[in-house]
Amino acid sequence: QAPGKLSWKLLDQPSGSILRVTNPSAFHVTFIGIRVMGGGAPIELKDVGMVAPKSSQDYPINHKIKSKSANIEFSVINDFGGYSDPIKSSAAF
Repeated sequence: QAPGKLSWKLLDQPSGSILRVTNPSAFHVTFIGIRVMGGGAPIELKDVGMVAPKSSQDYPINHKIKSKSANIEFSVINDFGGYSDPIKSSAAF
């Protein structure tokens, strides 16, 4: 249930945008992949790793997201070591 509790936010930086994920749960969430769809071609984030319990993790996006929000699609490693189906969420500035 932890992946469904994640919240996503976009941050604007001079060198590009940053995607911040916040994990309010008591469990680590390990990502297989994160895709950002913000008005242009989908952006596949590299080296996404994990987000620790009760913390946030920032992922740089090498260019600016021009829309005010983006759709996020991600997959995680489940409790059995398998990959989850893609989970959809959204993020805004």
